[in-house]
Amino acid sequence: MGRINSLESQMSAGKSGSLFYYTADGAFMLKTISHDEFVHFKAIMKDYYYHVLAFPHTMIARFFGLHKIRFSKGAGLSKERIYFVTMANVFNTGR
Repeated sequence: MGRINSLESQMSAGKSGSLFYYTADGAFMLKTISHDEFVHFKAIMKDYYYHVLAFPHTMIARFFGLHKIRFSKGAGLSKERIYFVTMANVFNTGR
């Protein structure tokens, strides 16, 4: 299993402007998402979870976490937010 401290520093930007970070073994990835995507994922997460339980061989991508990090770049500055999902890398396959 990939470790968070094994994330490759190399990243790729998708068409949507999202950034993708991969674990060194390529098994997992982090994808940055917009606030709207975060709200959407949060709304469907319970149904998604039960769907994956009911259909363990589904071809839907495996999401393991939905996250938000809040931080400020300096004292007295407004809070910045980064939203991201952790997921299995669908392109990491032996086939």
